[in-house]
Amino acid sequence: MIIVNKKTFYTGFFMAVVFVCVLVGMFMPLFEGKNAFESADDLFNSLSKGSTYYIPGVEKEVRAMGHQPITSEQKTTDTADTLKVLTTNNIQVVPSGDKISVTGNLDDIISVALGDADLMFKNDGDAIVKKYGIPEAKRVVYIWWHVLTGLEKSLEKAERFKEAAMTKKAKARGIEVAYNFFAINSQDISQKWGILLFSLIFYVCYTLWWGYAIFYLVDGVGLKLKPGMKKEA
Repeated sequence: MIIVNKKTFYTGFFMAVVFVCVLVGMFMPLFEGKNAFESADDLFNSLSKGSTYYIPGVEKEVRAMGHQPITSEQKTTDTADTLKVLTTNNIQVVPSGDKISVTGNLDDIISVALGDADLMFKNDGDAIVKKYGIPEAKRVVYIWWHVLTGLEKSLEKAERFKEAAMTKKAKARGIEVAYNFFAINSQDISQKWGILLFSLIFYVCYTLWWGYAIFYLVDGVGLKLKPGMKKEA
């Protein structure tokens, strides 16, 4: 390899070495036993959780629609645990093979499900385990997700679209959010704005640093971009 411009080549080489050294450092467990990528992932997850606590608002909307009687026949992935969850909350349920028939007021059923989701969101899985005797808290919330999905389908089949939309909303903004963010500590962005700003600035500068390193290396070996020759017709 012929170096045409030593100054720019060695500048680019130095920048590339610094880039690689920093990259290696980011893969090392320097942040409380985690590398930079894992630590950043935890940070953004915790900040996301802090802005997705919709359960109280959804609960008010559910109660505002009043009592809505419903009977829903649906399949279940685990009849025994599903029966345990529903009967513990005094919800009428009749098993039949791999199916169950759920009867009750829609707002009451959703409210109970949101109550468990609220415990899950607040990382209080022990309270759920104690309540149902099911060893895995996430299993309970997963069962609620299936039950609400069955209710939603029954409501759509009966053309009760308003109630179906409310059920879907409770499932998406309550059950799913709680399940996905379980065991993650919630943080408000106002408490972490400094590290967040640093992360964004570092990302931009680090990307530009690598771009200039490549630019100087290429210029150092004399590679240049030239427009192609226009062929005459």
